[in-house]
Amino acid sequence: MSRAFSAVTARLPKGWGDAGRQIGILVGVDVAYEMVRGIADSQRADAITHGAQVINFEQTTHTFFEPSLQAFFLPAHWLIDFADQVYLNAQFSVALGFLVWLYLFRNESYYFVRNMFVVSMGLALIGYTLYPTAPPRMFPQHGFLDTITDFSGVNHDSTLAKIFINPYAAVPSMHCAFALMIGGTGVMVCRRWFSKTFWAAWPVLVLWVVIVTANHYWVDAALGWMVAVTAAVVAHRLLAPARPEAWSWRVEAPRAPGGRRNGRAASRNGQELRSYARERLIESRLTPNAISMIGLAGNLIAAALVTQRLFFLAGVAFVLGSVMDTLDGRYSRMSGKGTLFGAFLDSTLDRIEEGIVLATVAGYFAARGEEFAAAMCVVAVLGSLMVSYTRARAEALGVECKVGLATRPVRVVLLSIGLIFAKGAGIGDFELLAPSIYAIAALTAVTVFQRVWHVRNELSGANMAGAQSDGGEEDDL
Repeated sequence: MSRAFSAVTARLPKGWGDAGRQIGILVGVDVAYEMVRGIADSQRADAITHGAQVINFEQTTHTFFEPSLQAFFLPAHWLIDFADQVYLNAQFSVALGFLVWLYLFRNESYYFVRNMFVVSMGLALIGYTLYPTAPPRMFPQHGFLDTITDFSGVNHDSTLAKIFINPYAAVPSMHCAFALMIGGTGVMVCRRWFSKTFWAAWPVLVLWVVIVTANHYWVDAALGWMVAVTAAVVAHRLLAPARPEAWSWRVEAPRAPGGRRNGRAASRNGQELRSYARERLIESRLTPNAISMIGLAGNLIAAALVTQRLFFLAGVAFVLGSVMDTLDGRYSRMSGKGTLFGAFLDSTLDRIEEGIVLATVAGYFAARGEEFAAAMCVVAVLGSLMVSYTRARAEALGVECKVGLATRPVRVVLLSIGLIFAKGAGIGDFELLAPSIYAIAALTAVTVFQRVWHVRNELSGANMAGAQSDGGEEDDL
């Protein structure tokens, strides 16, 4: 027993005292959560009303796709069983297990993540208290099926199930909030590509799980992600300055693996392959501008397909065209064939391509009489242009400005999902085109604000430094 105790003690990064404090903090937050859940449990009538309001909002905005998405996957019982198990374990087993692993093996990053979790739970408690909301599974009249009860045999009303499931805590979705916080952290602290890939996919998997099990609406998931982002900002901006030596975000530099010889061989092989590809491309007649024009052609084809309501093919063409837009810059740097005009042309074509596709989508919505969705397309175009403009203007002032959520790749992914899973695309009877447009419009607005705020801080610091320098020169005189 003493040997086992000594082994555990040796593994603890900062001893039993710190480990006990961390356990106490997490238990305290969980106790507060359980108390508020008890309050929400007593507000069933309000929760049902609020759930109906969420459904009405989605129906009004033509984004009530959850019943169709669930119905599409219901015939695959094994897949539903998998989703049920992920839902039951994501909130407790996976989240708790990840925190334990982070504390033991990436301790320098644990405290920032712990603060994120605490802040997010506090925000969630406010939502659960002020707006208790019944989940979709409580509205079978809208086509929802309680898969956890019907497929897994787990009764939501049982004592055991209530440990893991809050009956009226749909808004916000803390499954999605935790998944985003864990997934983002995992990508940054893990050292192997397959681990990074798994954690990058984790938030998307949990989003699919909470919808297909009829436990959350997409609105809940979006609010959950907003809670996660807000918690990260609070942990970074407000809490970290209070104790920067302990609460700031830090990632330990990766250590050399034990099998150094294999690592060097893999690195050497990779370098040789890249060198060979670079030489062949340099010798070819392919230019970065040609790749840019191929990308333009792909997006023009996508726009034409949207006008014909061939959304799946439009999504594929848009993805291929956008991949070309990504490759032209990399090829320019790798081959050495880039020019200043080529960089200008690439940036210009990116704006044109995105605007053309969004304009045709706006025309589609306008033809169907969906004025709000068409207006959001206009907002999305304006937002994407402003995201690009703020970066260009900042860099003209000497400030690097790559911050923000809605970068070009993120917008491409969102619009691709919307086109491929649009109503009539042939993949299920649900509509993701309008939600993708709403997401792009909202995220670009947030990104513009982030970049303006970033430039303000950078220029304020530069002005202060300049003022101090000028003051010093005057004193010398």
